[in-house]
Amino acid sequence: MLIVANLVVKGFYLATPPLAGDEPFTVYHAQMDLMDMLRVLAGGNNPPLMEIILHYWIKVWGISELSVRVPSLLFSSATIGLIYLIGCRFINRRIGWYAAIIFLFSNYHVALAHEARVYTLMGMLTTLSVYLYLSLAAPMLSARIPRRPKTNSLGILVALAITNILLIYAHYFGFFIVALEVLYTLMNRRLTVSARKPLVMVCIAIGVAYIPHMKVLYTRFIVSAGQGTWIEPPNGFTSIYNMLWQFSNAPVVTTIVITILVAAFAKHLATGRKKPANPFSEFIVIWFFSIFGFMFGISYLVPMFLDRYLMPAAV
Repeated sequence: MLIVANLVVKGFYLATPPLAGDEPFTVYHAQMDLMDMLRVLAGGNNPPLMEIILHYWIKVWGISELSVRVPSLLFSSATIGLIYLIGCRFINRRIGWYAAIIFLFSNYHVALAHEARVYTLMGMLTTLSVYLYLSLAAPMLSARIPRRPKTNSLGILVALAITNILLIYAHYFGFFIVALEVLYTLMNRRLTVSARKPLVMVCIAIGVAYIPHMKVLYTRFIVSAGQGTWIEPPNGFTSIYNMLWQFSNAPVVTTIVITILVAAFAKHLATGRKKPANPFSEFIVIWFFSIFGFMFGISYLVPMFLDRYLMPAAV
């Protein structure tokens, strides 16, 4: 039902605006011969996965505005299902519904679902990666989780490796999710003991699969670090507030969100020692604040604090 609702709500006017912004860049390169496309994109700031997908999509469905934007809408619709599953399975059904409904009516996510760009693909792969990681970690973190089905650890491990490989081939900032999963494993003693070897296997698989693109990543990193980016550095709390505003649709909602976050933090300080944290809720809190905070802080050196670049945290 949520997936259908997302298709309907975000499908309105999908074909109405002409291609704009960076959409022509994606569509233009997607029409190239595959090897020419890979060669050209190797000199830019975009890994090639979205263009490869559109390359074959265009061969079947053409290059109209509607056609080239449908994949973004489909990725967004898959994401809402995964968001619901993460909330429902690892916290409770109510949280799953709340998170999915917020995602459904987010202006930020509606806008990106209307773009023939990589960002909804990055969002889908991010949520899938988190779902698989938590599914792998669940037996080690909790003897009982809501609605836990029987799982195949080897199958989940393979799926996690493939998902993370696709994620970093979709966008360089996909590495933040891989780093998050490593970080949380190291922070949790039970995971460090039990999941160390599986996670090392996943990291090795990712490293081997990324060898063909390693030189490109290194080159782009050196260029960005040395010459900077086109994005302006952040402006203190104003930039944080404005970014949360984009995530929250309206200033009044942003103020409520900030108030709830501050109150929740105060409650945690007051009761944290008395009641152990739900490890899955803890992971989700770290998921948002580590990526959001790191990208904000590092942007004073290499600016990257841009709404669409924050998709790995925004979901």
